[in-house]
Amino acid sequence: MTENSIQNNDEDKMTENSKFCNDEKTSKNETRLGIKTWRPECLQKFNSIGYFLVALSIFSFSQGVVVNGIVTASIASIEKEFGLSSKVMGIIVSGNDVSAVIAVGLVSFFGSTRNKPLILSIGAFITGIGALMFTLPKLIAGNYQPKNFEQSDLDICNLNKTLSRNCVSQPENNANAVVFFIANFVMGAGTTPLYTLGPAYLDENVSPNKTPIYLGAWFAATTLGPGVGYIISSIFLRRYTNIDQKTHLKVKDSEWVGAWWFGFLVMFGFLMISGFLLLFFPKKLPGGDKKREEAIKLGNLPQSDLNVKYTIKGFVIESFKMLRNKSFMLSVLGLTVKSLFGVSIGTFFSKLLILKFGIPPDKANMILGAVLAPTMIVGVMGGSLIMRKWKIKAAGKTSMQFCFIISIIAGLFSILFFIPGCRNTNLAGVIVPYPNQLLENSLSSPCNSNCSCLEKKYFPVCGSNGITYSSPCYAGCQTIQNSKGKVNFFENCSCILHGDILQNTSRYIDQDYKYNSSAYATPGKCDRHCKNAFLFVLSVTLLIVLSFLSGTPHKIAVLRCVPDNQRAFALGMQFMIMRIISFLPGPIILGAVIDSQCITWSYSECGKKLECLDYNSDRLSFNLVVFGVATSVIGSILYILAWWFYPKLPSNYNIELSNTNNEKS
Repeated sequence: MTENSIQNNDEDKMTENSKFCNDEKTSKNETRLGIKTWRPECLQKFNSIGYFLVALSIFSFSQGVVVNGIVTASIASIEKEFGLSSKVMGIIVSGNDVSAVIAVGLVSFFGSTRNKPLILSIGAFITGIGALMFTLPKLIAGNYQPKNFEQSDLDICNLNKTLSRNCVSQPENNANAVVFFIANFVMGAGTTPLYTLGPAYLDENVSPNKTPIYLGAWFAATTLGPGVGYIISSIFLRRYTNIDQKTHLKVKDSEWVGAWWFGFLVMFGFLMISGFLLLFFPKKLPGGDKKREEAIKLGNLPQSDLNVKYTIKGFVIESFKMLRNKSFMLSVLGLTVKSLFGVSIGTFFSKLLILKFGIPPDKANMILGAVLAPTMIVGVMGGSLIMRKWKIKAAGKTSMQFCFIISIIAGLFSILFFIPGCRNTNLAGVIVPYPNQLLENSLSSPCNSNCSCLEKKYFPVCGSNGITYSSPCYAGCQTIQNSKGKVNFFENCSCILHGDILQNTSRYIDQDYKYNSSAYATPGKCDRHCKNAFLFVLSVTLLIVLSFLSGTPHKIAVLRCVPDNQRAFALGMQFMIMRIISFLPGPIILGAVIDSQCITWSYSECGKKLECLDYNSDRLSFNLVVFGVATSVIGSILYILAWWFYPKLPSNYNIELSNTNNEKS
């Protein structure tokens, strides 16, 4: 081989290497960007807290879209397609918090000394897998079969009809519920490091006076996710869930179910991308340790606890230390109790808009998305900017005062659930009486006693008298009038009266009713006279801004009342306490409360109770107001106690933020 050929080969190798960045300066230095031993110089321009914030925000945003957006926006659709109650859906949603409770303590404690970006990357991948698993019930169950849509399934009054029980064994809905629960459980495990190691990594790599801005930006990305999730869901819910099948159903029909599952597939890709980006960041960013040391010397941060041992025994010891930290525990419990209401309402908010104000699912989710996205960001960034005006050393105590005030004001806004929406469905036999009967909470009546009606055949119709009946049969209708294969109306209805009925139906209980043999009914419920949706949404907008205004101040309060090297563990303890007391039981409790106000249940052919079809919205509103006021009052008391027990500041605490900005950072 000639000298020229050797030289040419060397040049070719150098050219080939340049395609993958210049590896000559590759180092195992734990502060350099890269993977394992591959840490090329060309990547180091991305090795900053700003780029880490971008990667972390993509993860936060993506999981927010899925966990707090698409999941909650899909609740009503999943209930309908798989025949699940609100209580069961509450249990499914709580699966996210069950895994968090199990993992958060160990992840936050042992993760404090390990590669935080690597753990966050693994968490993003796991969350993506959970999102993909959420689509499995749809793939396994196959096409959705709407109830009572075919004309042959309609239950009309037939005097010669014989009741028959066509009970065919079908797959248990419990199996689908278990798969949903496991999927949410996996997503919860994946997001565990996000709320503990993520903010801790940000806090340890920036100057204390800049921490609120970075935390605010990260928190803004997190809170933006749910709003976008609702918007994405509203788009997909306009498309039928069986995408390979044509249907005569329309979005406004009660049996319509949209393609709720499609959003999970989209966000699976985003979560994988965020995991890949986080994988490159080092255990420590350049200059991070120096910034912490300077801040501790100036007294702007608590000292590190050098006695911490990162073992199982040390974990137990430090856990008890945290539990004995009065200011920390009281502030965490304050947020936890206040969040009990917010988390519960947030889980079912889309459904509440649908049943209280009669808004179709796709529009309800679009409204929520349009409201949540900007208002959350305004609240979070507003709280961060307010904190910039506070004295650094007094930030912890001032934050608790601020959270107390916001909690009181937010409690007053709970009365917004008293805003009148739709009237209760005036269901015959349940809300209003049948002719010549007292209200006995029964669908059966002398006017339909010979019709042999099936209670499980729910197909609501609106009588010409303005009353809703559970089915044409319970209205006593004997004839179907069709047009182009579509049911237009039902005739000869023995339970429908002459003329219009007054709103105060109780005055007719003892009067003599006359049946109208030519009375008719149309498919669907009668008009519920829905109103005030705009006023309610406007009030909710203000409530959301207020609630998230205290987001960053609360995090600062927690970070400043624990030792410097225990910040991640403190956030982990908070995460665990909130999951146990608030996030885990909240949706289950509210789901049971919602179910308790159900006036019409759906049943399977074998008589098994499935999802609720109609609610008493007036009683439900009262329960929600009591719930909201109670949690706000208790949360406010805990915040003021946290302020009272906050550690006393040194006598020379009055270092202003303006002076700190001149310090080297």
